[in-house]
Amino acid sequence: MRNVRIITCQDHLLIIIESTEEDNEITCENRLTGKRSFPANTTALLVDGKFNHFYEDGETWTKHSTWDTPRIFFKTSNVVSGGTSETANTRMIALLPKKREVLTEWINTVGENQVNVAIDTSRDSHVTIAEGTAIRKMDANTFTELPTTIDDEITFQ
Repeated sequence: MRNVRIITCQDHLLIIIESTEEDNEITCENRLTGKRSFPANTTALLVDGKFNHFYEDGETWTKHSTWDTPRIFFKTSNVVSGGTSETANTRMIALLPKKREVLTEWINTVGENQVNVAIDTSRDSHVTIAEGTAIRKMDANTFTELPTTIDDEITFQ
């Protein structure tokens, strides 16, 4: 399971992604394009666990490397990259400057309402603007989505 929390603070937006299982996707999905990548320049701290890092070249994902933590990661706008948790109990914190020109690229990922709240929030406070839990398993070598199955067998005792 992947837990995501987005917090706005003084002059940055923090995106905290925690995975409790291996092979969980840790990147964000653009709701319009379906692309799996952080949509803008991003700085991330890989805090706990081990991560698989992928690059997309056109339509093909290629595994770049497996990263141990702690590690710092810089993503530029022109690079499409994705990641999965290699081990259970992984944690990543992405840092974004609280500027409209940067956060506008995130609207299709976090939502326009959340971006506006982040920008309008006072520098003297912090606000959780989004939280969520998802299950999206990815192949550890190809970064293709794996089907998730839910056990529908119910046992009454």
